[in-house]
Order: sequence, then C-alpha cells, then structure tokens
Amino acid sequence: MDLKDLKLCAEKLYESTIDRTKSYPNSADKLFIGNKDYWHLNACISQFNGESAYISGYLDAAKLLSRIVIFSGRHVDTLVYPIIFLYRHYLELTLKELIREGLNITNTPIDSKLEKILEEHNLMTLWNCFVPFFTKISGHNNDFKKVKKGMESYINQIHQIDPISIAFRYQRSRNGQKCNLEEIKHINIGLFCQNMEKLTGLLEDISCEFGVALDYTNDVRTEYHDF
Repeated sequence: MDLKDLKLCAEKLYESTIDRTKSYPNSADKLFIGNKDYWHLNACISQFNGESAYISGYLDAAKLLSRIVIFSGRHVDTLVYPIIFLYRHYLELTLKELIREGLNITNTPIDSKLEKILEEHNLMTLWNCFVPFFTKISGHNNDFKKVKKGMESYINQIHQIDPISIAFRYQRSRNGQKCNLEEIKHINIGLFCQNMEKLTGLLEDISCEFGVALDYTNDVRTEYHDF
C-alpha cells in the first residue's frame, strides 16, 4: 500500500467516525460477547496470548492512530494525547517484559523492591533496571554504547514530561492543583512518531534478541537437567 492509498483509507476512516446514529443504548444490549454474523470482527481474548498481545496492541494502536492524523491532517490538537499515551504505555509494558525475560535468562531471583518497581509506571526506573540485562545480552554489539545513549535520551525525554503516566491521560494533576503539560506549547505529531518508529523498531529487535537468548538458555538448562 502506497502513501496515496493510506491517505484515502485515513480519510474514509475519519468520515466513518463522524457518522451519527439515532439509536440509543438498550439495557438488553451485551457489550462483551462475540457475534456469528460478523465473526471476522470477533477479537480472540485468551490467557495464552500473554503480555505480547497487550504490547503489540498498544503499539499497533499508536501507529494506526498516528497515521490517521498524519495522512488526514485532522484532530491533531486532540488525538495527540492518546497517541503519545499509547506509545508511552507500549514502552512501559515492553521494558517490564524485557526485565522479566532478563531475570529468567540470567537466573536472577526477583526481590520485593523490583516487584514494586514492576507494579509502577516510572519509565526511568524501569530503564535503569533494564540496562544491566541489556548490557549483558546485547553489549557485544559494535554500536551498543551509541544505541544505549540514544534510547536513554528518548525514554528520559518522555519521562520528564510524564513520569507517572498521567500527563496524557488527564488535563490536571491528581490533586487538581496543576495543569499537566502547561509548559509545552507544541508537539509535532509527525516528528514525534518518526522518532518513535526508531525507538519501537529497536525495541522489537531487542525483544527478538532476548527471545533467542532465552530459548538458548532454556535449551542449555534442559540439556543439563537430563544428565
């Protein structure tokens, strides 16, 4: 699909979202069910999908929504919030998953401090927990230091604006005393998403590298267990 086709799809999708209906909610309607007539729209909800379904879902949503904005040129001032939140949440989930895989690969027991960190939303704290595993598993790459520095810069920039995953979900702070994002005047969606493509693409590669390392580790453990 070329850029012209993407733009056309974005315009059609936008037009479909502004259609109005005279139907009202009915108490007999069921929201969380399948439908045999529209079976192709039945999302499969399964515990076997694991964390990866959530991670992929938030990233896919961020990419799709950003492309609708970029190619349609509409709702830039409002969709900026969910777009950045979706990307941020993807980063949070990915770092948490990579930390868990790093623990498994290195056979490191999880302690209460790390358990608490994995329950919270601080990106830089998660990054700092991830770096030792990242260094051990990917540190042999020639450009590792440069890549690590760039990743840390991106994640820290997001963290500085939204340290606890609140700024792009709510207009005001939890106590209502301060407006979130009040010091920022403009965010260019195109530039932001272009840079996120660099970071998310890299994280997908790192996830694959961690996956290979985990498979190898499990094979070694199985081999030694057989003796």
